[in-house]
Amino acid sequence: MASTGGFQRISRTRMASGNNIGYYGPYDQLLLSRGGEGSVYYSGCEAGTQALGIEADGKIKGCPSLPSGPYTGANIRDMSLADIMAHTEPLPMNKVLRYSEESIAHLWGFCGTCEFKKMCRGGCTWTAHVFYGKRGNNPYCHHRALEHDRQGLRERMIRTDAAPGAPFDHGIFESVIEAKDAPSPAVSWLDRGDHALAIAVRDGGAPYAPPASTTP
Repeated sequence: MASTGGFQRISRTRMASGNNIGYYGPYDQLLLSRGGEGSVYYSGCEAGTQALGIEADGKIKGCPSLPSGPYTGANIRDMSLADIMAHTEPLPMNKVLRYSEESIAHLWGFCGTCEFKKMCRGGCTWTAHVFYGKRGNNPYCHHRALEHDRQGLRERMIRTDAAPGAPFDHGIFESVIEAKDAPSPAVSWLDRGDHALAIAVRDGGAPYAPPASTTP
C-alpha cells in the first residue's frame, strides 16, 4: 500500500484518471478530483456522449478503446457524423436518462445488484466487455473488491476463450468467487495467460499479490 507521503504527493498532482479506474472506493476523491476541492465520484461510461473513436478504415464508435464488432456504428465515408450519431446502433447506448431504469437495463452480475448502479452504470464498457464479451458487469472495481473482502471472499478470472487475433479483439473470461484465503492455483508459465485476478484487497486495501506460480 502506498505510504502517507506518497498519497500527499499524489494529492498535489493534477491527474485525469482513466474511466477504468474505480469505483466508489476510498481513493476516488484523490484520483478523480483533478486537484480540485469538493466531492467527486464516477458517473458512468461516456462512450458516444463525451467521446468518440474512429478506426483506420473510417468506422465510428463511441470510444477509441471499444472492440470493433459490437460497438461500431457506420462508416464516416458513407454517412455524416451527425447521422451516424443519431441513427446507428450502438452509438446512442449511453444517451439515456440518468438514474432511470433504462440506464441500468444492461447491468448483470454484481453490478446488477450494486447500491451504486444508477450512478456508475457498470463502469468502463471496454473493461467489462473484454472480460465477459458484453458490457454491464465490471470485475475491476474497488467497491466490489471491498464488498467481497468484507464477506471473506475474492474474485478470480479464468480465461475460457482465447482472443482470435483480430484488431481490438479480446478473450473471454469467467469469474470464480472463492474464499479470500484459498490457495492460489498452481499455474505453469504455459497456462499463465488463462488466469487473472480481479481487484482484491489485503492489509486494509493493498492489492492482493498471489504466490509465485510454479514453472515446468
